[in-house]
Amino acid sequence: MANENGQERNSGPKKIVIGRLAVDPVFLFIFLFFTTCSLLMLCIFFLTG
Repeated sequence: MANENGQERNSGPKKIVIGRLAVDPVFLFIFLFFTTCSLLMLCIFFLTG
């Protein structure tokens, strides 16, 4: 559905657009947090082992 200005109406929270992919900011934050934690753990295991 389009409103008077020709813009589509978003019924949910704003999404971050990366290329053609629209990502929920909360999901992006959680994904980046767990990715950095796992990479940091891998680095620590590599250095101590």
